[in-house]
Amino acid sequence: MERNEFYSSIPKHLLGAFYIYICKNIEKGIKIEKMRTELDIIEKEVSKRRMTISELIKEGESFIQLKAHK
Repeated sequence: MERNEFYSSIPKHLLGAFYIYICKNIEKGIKIEKMRTELDIIEKEVSKRRMTISELIKEGESFIQLKAHK
């Protein structure tokens, strides 16, 4: 399975949580080039879903908060 197909199969709340995780790794300086490549792929998928990055991040944050309270 290609990464494009993989990302298209992930629900938006999980994709958003992963996007946030990748952004945090970039901020920490972890595998920056690899992480930027993943962000590009995710951003293309978000566009296909007719969402904004802000909407994706909100979905991810909601999911993360929900998991943190369990």
